[in-house]
Order: sequence, then structure tokens, then C-alpha cells
Amino acid sequence: MFAWLTSFSSRLDRPGPHGHASDVSTLPAAARRFLSHPRPPVLLATVGGLAALRAARGRPTWRDARAAGLCLLAQPFVEHAVHRWMLHSEPTTPLTRACYRYQGWGHAQHHADPTNLDTMFMTPTDVLGGGMVAATVALAGSPAAATTALCVGLGTLAYDWSHFLIHSAYQPRSGLFRQVKRNHRLHHFRNERYWLGVTSPVADILLRTSPDRDAVPVSPRAVPRRRPTSPSDLPGTSVLPGTSVLPGTVASSEPGRPTDAGPVASTTPAGATGACPAKDN
Repeated sequence: MFAWLTSFSSRLDRPGPHGHASDVSTLPAAARRFLSHPRPPVLLATVGGLAALRAARGRPTWRDARAAGLCLLAQPFVEHAVHRWMLHSEPTTPLTRACYRYQGWGHAQHHADPTNLDTMFMTPTDVLGGGMVAATVALAGSPAAATTALCVGLGTLAYDWSHFLIHSAYQPRSGLFRQVKRNHRLHHFRNERYWLGVTSPVADILLRTSPDRDAVPVSPRAVPRRRPTSPSDLPGTSVLPGTSVLPGTVASSEPGRPTDAGPVASTTPAGATGACPAKDN
């Protein structure tokens, strides 16, 4: 089943380069770029399927409202936990090595070039795998369970869209989203152990991971505030022609693959930016 899912997902995941989020500066341009990328439409279709399954279970009741409210309250803390313990897992134990292979090394690539759309969105394999689990819950569980499955899908969609918009050149008007964008930039350019929320700062505030900017040191993994144009621009050490090791890691014997001791060597060719030939704004 997993092999079939991987094979099918790879057909949906059209290879890049797909440009950079920083190429767009307006909401309409951001929406067009979001929908034209091969990955977000898979998530949108999955959420639409979960909505159809919930609609087939009958009219909502107070139990559905309770389930939706609990999901809304949990969202910031789920984001915080996944971001801290899975996306930034250190491959030092069997469990963390598994987390690192599943999500951590890909997220490290995102940190090496934060606006690169090739490494920004959830993959079709992850989306469809999670969607199959959610659909099973929606079909076999109660109507409230189906509502929960739909809310998880909507929360994932909100995360992917917000994360993309944060890394774009769009300047938000609301004070809340301005704070979220500022916090996430500090997460990338100041210290990756802090400012872990993406759709909301609530968990960071309550869990004390939203300090003043100057209260924490600059992490050695923080990336420069410009688009890298060669492996030497990334925070790592060049080890092979056209490759570089991501910060705090060791080289893999097979470029592009994680090792048990550490993650991948970036396979971005020296001098390549992956940018689209023209801006979409």
C-alpha cells in the first residue's frame, strides 16, 4: 500500500524549480502561485473530500461544535509540538532518527533556503497518507469524529497557506498576522528553538518560546537574510562539488539522502537559485 501511495504521489509532485515565495507581493498573486504549485491542490482536494464525507453524515449538532472548538484550541499547541519535536528533531536516538528521516531533513532544507517553493509545502505522500487515515476516521467513527477529521484537514490547510504567505513579500495588514510573520522570521533568522507557531502566537506565548529578540543568541543555524546563490552562501561547509552540508550535520555518502548520523547534503547546483524567470505579482 505504501509503495503504491508513494508511486501515485510522485506523479502528482511535478518536479521544480517552482520559484520562490518572495517573488509575490499581493494576495491575488499569492493565491495564483499557491494554486499553481503541484502540492497545495492535493491538500485542497483532500480537505474537500473530508468535507463531503462529513456532509454525508447528517446535520451538525452541538457535539460537532464542541469537536470544532477543541480542534481550534489545540491547533497552536499541535503546531508547536510538531515543529519542535519532529521538524527540528536531532537524529541522536532511534526515535528521533525516524522523525528526522520522515520530516526533519526536508525541513532542514527549507531552513537553508526559506523562500524556496520546492521545499515549502507538505508533500502529496504525506497529505494523501494522512487523508486516508482521516477518511477512515470520518467513515468509521461518529459524526463528531468526522467533524474532527475535517477540522484537522482545515488546520493543515491553514498552516500551509499561512506559512507560504509568511515567506512571501506580502505585507500583512492585520496586527496579528504581522506578529506571526515577524515571529517566524525570527525563528529562521535568529534562533530555530523559539517562535515555533505559524498560524498563531498563542502557544509560543504560553510556553515561553516567544522572548524578546535580543534575549536569545543568534543560532549558528540561522540563515543569511538573502537568497543563496551558491552552496557557500548556505550555513554549512562545502563537501562535494555542487553540494553543501546543512548546518550542524555531517555529510551523507549519497548526496540528497539523510544518514543515521546527520542529514543530507544539499543538491542545489552551485550558482543556481531555482527562481522563476519572472515575478508573479
